[in-house]
Amino acid sequence: MKKSMLTAVCAAALILGAVQVQAQQNPAMPQRPMPQAQNNGGLFEQLNLTTEQQEAYQKIKDTTRDKMAEVRKEMKVYLDKIEALRVEEQNEFEKILTPEQKNIFDQYKAERKAQEEANKARIEEMRKRYEAQRAAKK
Repeated sequence: MKKSMLTAVCAAALILGAVQVQAQQNPAMPQRPMPQAQNNGGLFEQLNLTTEQQEAYQKIKDTTRDKMAEVRKEMKVYLDKIEALRVEEQNEFEKILTPEQKNIFDQYKAERKAQEEANKARIEEMRKRYEAQRAAKK
């Protein structure tokens, strides 16, 4: 019974950690549109937009970008609150563990951290290869 309870709690901690990691994936990566998205895959040429229409669209894009930046700020506040609650939950959980259970849980956390670091390194390597391939095509 104790083993299944510990497994369930560890699984819950794992899920919460995964959600947090996914929510914070590469916030430092620049947000830039894909080349075809810059003019909607040639649609603007097909529409033959006037200069006035192009300027109006640029204003729409700028306004939307500013609104989205504000939403991202709000989202970061909520994600920070969620992370604080997750840390609080984990601290409270660790308080109820026996020393033996605490050792098992610490080992589990260390294994998860090592796995996350390995995943980050693998993703970074994939990103570098992708960028090298794109540069070679130019």
